[in-house]
Amino acid sequence: MEKLIGKICDEYNFIDMEYKEENGRQLLYTERGLHYLHSCPPAYKHKGFLVEKVIDAIQSNCSLEVLPVCKTREGGVHLKYDDKLYYLQEGLRETNVEEHYYLLGKTLAEFHKATCSCGWDKLYTPYLSNGSWNSMWEKKCKEYEEFLDDLDELECYSELDVYLLTMFNYVNQLGKTAIKYLDNNGYRKMVPQIAKHGKIAFQNFQEGHIIFHESGSCYLAGQYSWVLDIRTRDIGQGIKWLIRKHGWNEEHVIQFLKGYNCVAELYKEEYAFIYAILLYPSKFLKSVEDYSVLSVEEREQLGEEWKTGLEKELVLMEHVLGEYPQAIAEHFTVTIPEINWLWRFSRNDEKTICIRDEESFGRSFESSYFVRHD
Repeated sequence: MEKLIGKICDEYNFIDMEYKEENGRQLLYTERGLHYLHSCPPAYKHKGFLVEKVIDAIQSNCSLEVLPVCKTREGGVHLKYDDKLYYLQEGLRETNVEEHYYLLGKTLAEFHKATCSCGWDKLYTPYLSNGSWNSMWEKKCKEYEEFLDDLDELECYSELDVYLLTMFNYVNQLGKTAIKYLDNNGYRKMVPQIAKHGKIAFQNFQEGHIIFHESGSCYLAGQYSWVLDIRTRDIGQGIKWLIRKHGWNEEHVIQFLKGYNCVAELYKEEYAFIYAILLYPSKFLKSVEDYSVLSVEEREQLGEEWKTGLEKELVLMEHVLGEYPQAIAEHFTVTIPEINWLWRFSRNDEKTICIRDEESFGRSFESSYFVRHD
């Protein structure tokens, strides 16, 4: 991190800087005030034309403002370090608003609604995720399997190698079940209909992408993470973010959804797609991807904390998958299918997350994993 901070100081002419990570946001405290630090893949370097078009739509269709990106000393909007692009935005004097999660959902809906007028263009294809969740998720599951094939060539395994080998069946089953869940609930059929209510989503939406200023204005941040996708992606990722931050808090989740619905009502199928997002082990598979490119020495430095973080997320989401359908049925009178095999695990013993029913894992996905409670 020290090398990156030095690079940022050099590119933006800062004299001194302190880095902090709070609530998932990267914050830089400098002699010129607070700045937000964002990162994105190198392929997003030329996304400026899409960002500008979306900003034009937002300015034309709603009162939200988009936080400007700071320029480097050479006039650019990014700096490249290792395999990522980084960009800065000046920090704001934020305020704590009443009914925070209701307003968060409401503001997100306003953002999506403002992007309805955005047209399609072949130039946007590299940033298109619309209708491709199945293939994206399947690719990540396949990469996990290929990584384990590479491990087979090693003469000895580290403790973390053994952990990833041990967890493969369970995590792979989560991923494949999430994919099947999308198919069984009409994902591909519903995408064109949902897309009419918003063309742009964040890659991984979280609270820090919406900033409530003390003046009463509301700003959007992190615009280089915008992709072409349906609104449900942001809603599902937003709920996942809230759960990671607070654990399962039904009031926060329901207020977030009610705030969204007050601007644009969700289709009943979208509640099922959100459930699929909660089911899909995105953090675990991303961690495997990052782990696979590390050297043996770098892997050994990760330690028990890395493993504990992954296990904690799996246990947390397993609990949520039991609570979410009941909350949706109670507050929105929408019944979504629950998943049968997940409840084979004891919900009172966190260690049983690693126990697997081998017979169940060997069954076809055409089997009755989805049980409706009508």
